[in-house]
Amino acid sequence: MRWLACAIVLLAVGCAPVVDDPRHWIIGHGPTLADPQDYDDCLHKARYSETFASGSGGLRLYSPPHIDRPLLEICMRAHGYQPR
Repeated sequence: MRWLACAIVLLAVGCAPVVDDPRHWIIGHGPTLADPQDYDDCLHKARYSETFASGSGGLRLYSPPHIDRPLLEICMRAHGYQPR
């Protein structure tokens, strides 16, 4: 049963588009890869951190940066790229 759960996870991950690397973006249908500077610009715009504040003492906790994947994809498409 455990192997079935692993297989489902691997299948789901394998089917999802990989957009977290400039090498996974191309211009149109051609072989030209995305410019790493364009990718870095979009990645910077798509990152966000969450801040949590407690009611007493003003303690603030920050979570690690997250990537808003739809925003990253929108930005890359606006630059003329599409996922491989």
